[in-house]
Formats: sequence, structure tokens, C-alpha cells
Amino acid sequence: MIITASTITVYSIERVYRESEAHRVNTVRTYTSSVMNQVREVFPNVDEMMLEEQLEYLNVKALITDINGTILFNNTSFGTNAAMRSLDQIEPYFYNHTPMVKASFHILDDDGIAGFIIFAIPESELIEIPDNTHLIVIWIEVAITLLLLIYLLVIYKRIVLDPIKQLDHALLDISNGIYNKLKSSKWVSIRSFTNYNIMLEQMERTLSIQADYEKSRKQLLANISHEIRTPLSYVKLSADLLAGNECMDEANRKYIDTMLNKIATIDKIIEDLFRYSKQDLDKLLVVLKETYSKDMFERIFSNIKLKDASKTIVLKATNNIPNVLISADENRLAQVVSNLVNNAEKHIKDKGFINIKTEIEENHLVLTVEDSGEGIAPKDLPYIFEAFYQGVQDDQIKKKGSGLGLAICEYIIKKHNGEIFVYSEVGKGTKFVIKFDEIE
Repeated sequence: MIITASTITVYSIERVYRESEAHRVNTVRTYTSSVMNQVREVFPNVDEMMLEEQLEYLNVKALITDINGTILFNNTSFGTNAAMRSLDQIEPYFYNHTPMVKASFHILDDDGIAGFIIFAIPESELIEIPDNTHLIVIWIEVAITLLLLIYLLVIYKRIVLDPIKQLDHALLDISNGIYNKLKSSKWVSIRSFTNYNIMLEQMERTLSIQADYEKSRKQLLANISHEIRTPLSYVKLSADLLAGNECMDEANRKYIDTMLNKIATIDKIIEDLFRYSKQDLDKLLVVLKETYSKDMFERIFSNIKLKDASKTIVLKATNNIPNVLISADENRLAQVVSNLVNNAEKHIKDKGFINIKTEIEENHLVLTVEDSGEGIAPKDLPYIFEAFYQGVQDDQIKKKGSGLGLAICEYIIKKHNGEIFVYSEVGKGTKFVIKFDEIE
């Protein structure tokens, strides 16, 4: 590129020099010397035919006058006054958008100045035709430079752009859980992808260890919840037997009732742990069968019972149930509705309502469970379906659950190809909306 620029610069300087030479008196004198000699030999007589042939050969026009200004010959656009100015000087001008040179000279004889001659010469006739070698060299250098640029761009694409694109796609695959190693080629430095592949191996190793740990943890939860149930059932049986003893005094009966309540709470937590561990191990079976929604939800709603008799809560389940054919697991959906109702009951302090309804919206069967409880804080809403998450609750409510109910509900609804949403405002209650798969 530097060589090409230098060649173009030299060529431009030479061109400027040639153009400046066209405006020199000596250049014009040399070019018109044959005409000047012919005129001097016969002056003041002018052989117009021979002169015109000579002028036409040189592509020049001329105005010839005697010393008094009488025109002897003229095929230019000049007037007689033009002969009296700028003798032996070059004056550039334009004629019909063509750059011209006006040159005035005097004609001498033995007695001195006998007349004047003015030439009108196209500037191009005075510029020496340059050697095309420079132009050929410039075009060759430009072609080589363009080819070099194209080659560099191709190399840049292969060495820089393509590897970056591969890395970009590989990182996108990682975000989708796909781990593809990158292969180096002769165009790509081995070091370019080595660090990425090392990182990928470490990630896979870490994820594998984490997956094994998670599986072990979930299996441990399943085993614990299963093993605790057996001794707990004996404790419950013993407490039931003691509660049925008519000879027990009132103080001891009160302790037995407290024990039974605590056993029921522990049993519920164990049940949630067991279901969650099975869910995470993908063993919580959800068997979908075609059934009519009206009959199914009537059976589910009829079995819903509130547990806390100390609260004044109005439970209302709509009778206007759409009768459509859906694929569902009735037992699992009963578990979902029961869980949502229990949650609503826990979060209503003294009195309120729980409304359950079903309807058709945009060709989907929709189940809604709405309560007038204390509501969920905005900062807790994004996490309520995460296992063991309970947010900020008072101690009384927090002791009554394991934080697994909603996680299990979401799992069951997803197995139904549905979605579950929550809308809540602190102090105004909560509404859960379950949207089942599109009705065929």
C-alpha cells in the first residue's frame, strides 16, 4: 500500500509538472515554430490555404495582423484588440468548456516589428503525452493491494471471526444445557479453544458431582421420610389408644390431644417430603386419563374440608363447572386443590373466605382458588414455587408447613401440560390460577 501510494504521488507530481509546462512561452514557441516560420517567409502576404492546412495539422487557430492592426488572417474568435495585449505571454482561458491557451507573438522583418500573430491552442496539445508505464505500474500495484486486502480479510475471518462465532454458538449451547467441545484447525491457534475446552470439562465434572449429590440428597429425603413413618405410626397408635381411655383425667387428655395434633403436623410434613423426593426423582406418578371435568371437579370439591374450626371461613366452590373432556389424574388434582385450600386457610387469621371456581377461557379450562388472606409480599412472589421456600411468615404459620406444597402442585400441573399462576397483594388476599392444556 505504501509503494502504491508513492507511485501515485510521483505520477501526480509529474502530471502537475506537465500541465505547468503547457503554460510556458518556450513550449508554445516550439509547438508553433513551423507556422511562425511559414508566416515570416511570406509576410505580409499570407497563403491562406497552406496556412490553414498547417494550422489544422497542429489543431491550432490563429489571428494575424499587420503593425496597424489590419487583419490578414483570422479563424479564431478573437478581435483585433487582442493582438495588442500580452505579447510573448501565455494566457489560459476556456472556450466551449475546453481549456485553451492564448499565446501572442510579434512578427519581425528587417525593419523591426511588422505584425502580430495570436494562437488559440487547446491545452491538451501542449501537454506531453506521458509514458503509460506509470499507469500500468499503478494498476498492477492497486490490483495486488486489493488481492492482498481480500486475502487478509479471508485470513482474519478464519482466524478471528469464525472462532468467535464458534465460541458464541458454543456458549449459547451451554445456556441450553448442551456441552460441545471445540476443535482447533490449522487456521486457528490451538490455544484459542484449549482454555474453553478445559473450562467445559471442569463444568461437566462439577455438574456431574452436583447431580450425583442432588440425587443422593433426594434419595436420602425419600428414605428418611419413609423410615420415619413406621415409628411415627406406632406413636400415633399409642396416642390414639391413650385418647380412647375413659379413665384418663382432663389434664392428661389435653396433653394427648396436643400430641395427636403435633403428630398430624409431622405426618403432613413427612408426606410432603416423601412426595417431593419422589417428584424430584421423577417417581411421583401422574397418570392422565380422559375424563369429564364436571363430574371430576364435583367429586374433588365435595371432599374439601376446612381443618381449623377456630376460624370463621366461608368456603365456596362453584356449581357451574364446564363439562369438557380433558386428560387428568383426578387423585393428583385433588391433592393440588387440597393443598391450595390448606394454604389459604393457614393464611387467613380469624375470618374470611375461600372461593373455588372453574371456567372456560380462550379454549382452556381454568381453575381458580382465591382467598381473603394476608397476601404474599412482592419480593416473595417469584420464589413461592421453589422447594422449602416459605418467605417471611409469622411463627404460627411457618410451623404448620414444610414449604413443599406449592412445589409439588407446580410439578403435578406441569405433568398435566398446564400452567399455574399466582396473583397476590399484601392485605388483600391471593389468587391461584391453573390453566389446563387446550381443549381439543
